[in-house]
Amino acid sequence: MEIPKDAVEYFEKLKQDMRHRGTEIDGDLREVASDDQIRSLSSAYQDGDDEKARNVLHDLLRAKVKMGTVEAKRHLKAVKQEVARREETLDALSQRRNAESKIDYVVGRNVQVARELFGLSKTALADKTGAITRQTLLKIEKGKGLRLGVVEAIARALGVPSEALLLETNKIGVLYELTQPTDPMQTLFREIIDEPNEAALYAHRAAEGDRLDQEALTVVGDVLELADARYENPAARAGAAIGWLWGLPPGRRPELENPVTRDLVAAAVGGWWTHELAETGT
Repeated sequence: MEIPKDAVEYFEKLKQDMRHRGTEIDGDLREVASDDQIRSLSSAYQDGDDEKARNVLHDLLRAKVKMGTVEAKRHLKAVKQEVARREETLDALSQRRNAESKIDYVVGRNVQVARELFGLSKTALADKTGAITRQTLLKIEKGKGLRLGVVEAIARALGVPSEALLLETNKIGVLYELTQPTDPMQTLFREIIDEPNEAALYAHRAAEGDRLDQEALTVVGDVLELADARYENPAARAGAAIGWLWGLPPGRRPELENPVTRDLVAAAVGGWWTHELAETGT
């Protein structure tokens, strides 16, 4: 469809004006306008209604600028999420270097994330165990001084199976393979992964800030509970928070590029498994 010459010239003039104001507009009128808009422009010029034609062109530019702004915000959000994720990774690596062993490190991180989920201070959790002091708990969360009896006392105080405090990335990968064939889990994974997905978007918004603070961890449990009632009890919530902390191993579901979606799948696995442990009294 032929575009009126006057429309092309006026559109380029508007682009130049925008450029002088610091906004660069990519594409010519043919790339920006739809067939309906081009027909509207042609009709306006044929009718001698230059004002209507120019209003159409102004609307086109406004829409283009708005779309560019939305894309820029999306990109900025993605960058912020990646920066936050890398900061968490660096912090975790620092803790791991200072830990006495991998098991000490894993348990320490899991205790910390479960404590934050339930909104307990170090002093409150230590008192609740009836067996350790705040200083001892501080050392444990840093991956030092771990003892079996202490782990069991902390697990009881948190209301989670002690085995859940050993959950980490590789185990999540194994559990994912074990739970994947079950029909309820397949349904749950579809709820998390399929688009549009309001629950997953809810978790994405929460993850914009500190991914491991109480609000974000609570949102993860809320998202999973919306999809399946198994995630309503504290043990399952703690398992989901721990799963969210560790995420899926790199080799699992590589097509899920969004880190929040991958971690939400890991949270589903961790919560499911912890729920089963609590049900069987393990």
